[in-house]
Amino acid sequence: MTTFRGRVVGGVGDLATWMIRYAAAYERAVGVALEPGSLNVVIDRPWAMQQPTVRLEADEVGVGLGFVRCRVGGLSGWIVRTDKNNRGWGDHGLDVLEIVSLVHLRTALGLVDGDDVVVEVDEPRPPDHARASTVARWVEVSRSLRHCSPGFSPSPMSAIAQLGPACCYKRLEPYRSPFCLSPPWTPVFRPCHARIRA
Repeated sequence: MTTFRGRVVGGVGDLATWMIRYAAAYERAVGVALEPGSLNVVIDRPWAMQQPTVRLEADEVGVGLGFVRCRVGGLSGWIVRTDKNNRGWGDHGLDVLEIVSLVHLRTALGLVDGDDVVVEVDEPRPPDHARASTVARWVEVSRSLRHCSPGFSPSPMSAIAQLGPACCYKRLEPYRSPFCLSPPWTPVFRPCHARIRA
């Protein structure tokens, strides 16, 4: 969870118009009927939505939108951002959050422009790229071993055991296994700086 301190600011009112026009799409995306309009908050630092919880595409609502769950003053809501705004090219900078909810947040929380608020963002965890790359290596090694020995189907752990815990490999040519001992393929190993961990 990420916490931002911010200040309530006025908006143009465009989002309310789009939320009324595409109410069914918004409801389908978040699972509930939202109150048209947003609470705009200028936060203490720029923030880009890395991995939206929910998306609406341009063919559904006219522009690509990402949604991430959040809380303001104990009330649940969604930060909604156009793809353009999320890149820093739109009407709002990366330091502006547009928050939508089931209720009119200004009224429910008694907020006016200039009030200070705290926004808690439930960002989805980004993928663990280190673990993902290890799994990808397991799959690649397993395929290589299967190619060398028809009918052999190693588990990821047995594939790593074949590699050795402190070694990794590089290919000589694309799509050719470095583990086959028959020509024209030759295994080539190089020391690895980090041990492969399960």
